Amino acid sequence: MDVTRSTVMRGLSRCEGVPPHDPVHQHAAKHGIHSEADSFFEMTSILNLVNNKSQTILHLAIMNNMPDYVPFLITNGCDPMIKDYQGNNAIHYAVIYKSCLSPLLSSLKSNRVNYNLDLYNNDKQTALHIAAQYGPAESVSLLLEHGAGHGARDIDGRTPLHLAAYDDSVANTEALLAYVPANEIDIVDHNGNTPLQIACGLQHRHSFDIARLLLDKGANPLKFDHKKETAWASVDKNLEIFHFEKFKKKKKFPKKCPNSRNCRADIYNFPRDMKIRRILLAYASHAHFEQ
Repeated sequence: MDVTRSTVMRGLSRCEGVPPHDPVHQHAAKHGIHSEADSFFEMTSILNLVNNKSQTILHLAIMNNMPDYVPFLITNGCDPMIKDYQGNNAIHYAVIYKSCLSPLLSSLKSNRVNYNLDLYNNDKQTALHIAAQYGPAESVSLLLEHGAGHGARDIDGRTPLHLAAYDDSVANTEALLAYVPANEIDIVDHNGNTPLQIACGLQHRHSFDIARLLLDKGANPLKFDHKKETAWASVDKNLEIFHFEKFKKKKKFPKKCPNSRNCRADIYNFPRDMKIRRILLAYASHAHFEQ
């Protein structure tokens, strides 16, 4: 698509979310495709005018899924870091609306625009926090490839990896683990929970798969939260949510149940060819952990 100044003006004048009193709407409605529209786009300060929701033209283009317009707007001076009334910038919008993230990031890079992927919105969430919760995994990977911080904390001290575990997203967990180093897997939130403890404590469909990914990356099943409860104890409370495959390899089980008040010693005597019902038991022999 050949994007011109006039087509952008005409298209944005019909954007959803642009009220009649919005300066962009008024100018487009008045001048349409005439020459004055060209001079409008030469004025960066006007490009960055906001409506009653503090949204710029760039916010609206992304919200209305106009990927062909985004590079043009960035090239002509739209500021991607301007925040709306909820504190969301253009990168937040691209993740929230699952629209235009790739052309936006590519345009920012090619035009050498100053931007920060780790800016917070009013909920103290970065774009990566939102992507980790709602996906898709392609957005998570794209943000990480462009330098988004995987260790950013939200208002509850949660990293994107915590949120992926909370929201039962295997794909997003896997995308994050490709960038999170092993020594940061067990980072805790304000409640003292690691991503593994969250996965084991929730009754979600994919909790087993997420826990397996975390354990394979080196998550520590013996780490306990502020209540002195380990992931082992969380699993013991929620046995009904886990459906485990049979053991196929010889495993060496611990003789005692480490640091779990609710764990019974006899669970370690199950036959090895039966379906295992304790996720951490299946992975306890992967490595030696320190508390």
